[in-house]
Amino acid sequence: MLSELVEKKYPGYKHTPSLTLEPTDVVPAINYGNLIKVLSSNESKMLDDYSFYFEGMTKFLDGSMEPDMRVLLTSWPRSGNS
Repeated sequence: MLSELVEKKYPGYKHTPSLTLEPTDVVPAINYGNLIKVLSSNESKMLDDYSFYFEGMTKFLDGSMEPDMRVLLTSWPRSGNS
C-alpha cells in the first residue's frame, strides 16, 4: 500500500486522502514565512538561527501558508539514454 511505503520512506509523516504528505508532531516542519525571511535576509545570524531548516532529514512545510498560495514543483521527463 502507498501509505505503508510513505511511512517507511518518510517516518513521522502521514499520508492524506488527497495524496499529500503532512508532518506529525514528532518531526520538524518548516514555516513558510520564516523560510522566506531567511532566504531573503542579508544577515548571516538569521541563517545560523535557522540552519536546522537545511540540515538532517527531509522536511516539509507546516501548512501555514496563505490559502491562495501554492508551492509548485516542476520537473522534466527523462529523454534519451539518461
